[in-house]
Amino acid sequence: MKIQLINIITIGAILLTAAVGHAQNKELTIDECYARAQQHYPLVKQYELIEKSEKYSLNNAAMAYIPQLSISASATYQTDVTSFPQGIPGVTLPQLDKDQYQAIAELTQIVWDSGAVRAKRNNIKAQSEVSRKEYEVEMYKLRDRINNLYFGILLIDNQISRLDVLMTELASTYKRVENCIDNGVANESDLDIVEVEVITANQNKNNLEALRNVYTRMLSAMIGEEDYKNVQLRRPEGYLPQSSAGSSANKEHEPSSAMDDTISGQEYFLENKRPELALFEARIKELESRRSFITAKNLPNIGLFVRAGYGRPGLNMFDTNFTTYAIGGIKLSWNISSLYTRRNEIRSIDTGLKNIEVMKDTFIFNSDLSSGQQNAEIQKFQKIIEDDARIIELRGKIRKSSENKLDNGTISTSDLIREITKEEIAVQDKIKHEIELLKSIYDLKNTLNN
Repeated sequence: MKIQLINIITIGAILLTAAVGHAQNKELTIDECYARAQQHYPLVKQYELIEKSEKYSLNNAAMAYIPQLSISASATYQTDVTSFPQGIPGVTLPQLDKDQYQAIAELTQIVWDSGAVRAKRNNIKAQSEVSRKEYEVEMYKLRDRINNLYFGILLIDNQISRLDVLMTELASTYKRVENCIDNGVANESDLDIVEVEVITANQNKNNLEALRNVYTRMLSAMIGEEDYKNVQLRRPEGYLPQSSAGSSANKEHEPSSAMDDTISGQEYFLENKRPELALFEARIKELESRRSFITAKNLPNIGLFVRAGYGRPGLNMFDTNFTTYAIGGIKLSWNISSLYTRRNEIRSIDTGLKNIEVMKDTFIFNSDLSSGQQNAEIQKFQKIIEDDARIIELRGKIRKSSENKLDNGTISTSDLIREITKEEIAVQDKIKHEIELLKSIYDLKNTLNN
């Protein structure tokens, strides 16, 4: 039964490796996850709404150039009317009515508006650009969430892969112990020790697979992937330090690591291209356009008008009959009262501009601080990984020596299992540090949008 258990686990590990290799046809890169998350995220619908809102607002602003029609009507009664104190000999003057009625339709056409309509349209465009930049900032925040899930899954995948390697090593150790029993240098209880380690490794693998399902469900929901069980992620390449150290027994199982000599061990100097910076600039332009609009709306307007009316009296005040009439001409209008608030409005804009500059400087300061910390993390992990490689190499030698000692009956099976476990922990530590290095690099890229 014990032999069958080991064989089943070994075969299962091989089949799993083959299945993973087959499923890698659907593997995704982190950049693809970024793109798919932005396409699938519900907020993407807001962009279309911003475009529509801008279009409607611009059309409404352009309506100011279309002739404007206004209609009014009134019926009044007054206590006195115009009269002549002395009569004119031979002339009979009509008596004006104290009740008067007017219905007026007036058509006006702007000829010169001091640039108010153009300034208003520019302000609408600037406001829409601010909304678009705010949308881009919100969408950019998805990257941090993608990073956490993506590299979490990569770490779990590597840990599962290492457990498969460990179970293969344990299967080999099981056979080695059987040979030792045949040679009289071990006993049946030594096989139990190996079997316990196999069962423990299998339990850990099941726990990791359950955790991976949770992570992949969350990532799949963000990127719109329905088949979350087959989600395979491609490990970013070109960011890990060169490493030739490592035990020969584990080289084939270690993930490939390569990094340009110009990058390895050096600090990353990247330009800050965060969308928040574009948002600050858009807000500044919006306030400047608002200043132009305030200036333009406080200037006089010139327009043409045609007024048609029907009432009593008409243009001839002495005609007591209902009549139609028309007036046309050019007029200048100037809302002087708007000048009362202009000064405070301009001051408010100046204050807003200063506030944006403070927010921008604060954001850049915090970004520089974060990027400096992340650069320090990157350099730390680069050095740790170099040490990990040497540790793995030494642990591999110790494990091989322990295998020979077991064959000669000078150490126990528990001693060999302990050395195998230590070597495996060293390999897993290196993998963990490599994933942490990759995440630190992508966190830095995310901090500066590179």
